[in-house]
Amino acid sequence: MQRIIVAGAGAVGSYLAGRLSSGGIETLLLARGKRVREIANNKIDIEFAGQVMSATVPVATTGDGAGIADVVFLCTKAPDVEGSLCSLTTNVGPSTAIVTLQNGVEAPQLIAAKFPCSPAFVAEFPADATTSMHRDLEARRPSEYVSLTGAVIRMAAVSRISVPAHKEIESLIRQRGLLT
Repeated sequence: MQRIIVAGAGAVGSYLAGRLSSGGIETLLLARGKRVREIANNKIDIEFAGQVMSATVPVATTGDGAGIADVVFLCTKAPDVEGSLCSLTTNVGPSTAIVTLQNGVEAPQLIAAKFPCSPAFVAEFPADATTSMHRDLEARRPSEYVSLTGAVIRMAAVSRISVPAHKEIESLIRQRGLLT
């Protein structure tokens, strides 16, 4: 059976740990502060495909005593990567795959420096990836622009607050004929 450690109990880490644990995969979720108590005392509720399921996930502040993991998912915020890697020294062996799932650009180098013999994988988007809003605007489909940047402009007008960057974005989009 695979042994998985998920470091970071925010939305991404909790969701991933809950899904893995619900699938019968031995999973340990590493958290800190009050989040440890919240998860230990309750189940993690996961919404997926219109369904809500609850998952019981073992949680700890460190992986001490958990042994060597087959896979470590690093789901912390970028500033917490180094500290998380230091706390995983007893859980990473030469064949442990480390998968980083956060914004930031230095995680692969930090992983390689701390665990040079372990394979590291980075969840990243292709260079030509775009946001759904960008694709919708380019295809001239309705987008969430009106409820995001448009809403900022409308609220700023009511509050008499200047939002020149948002207005410039709107102007550029209109100039391209992407908003009517």
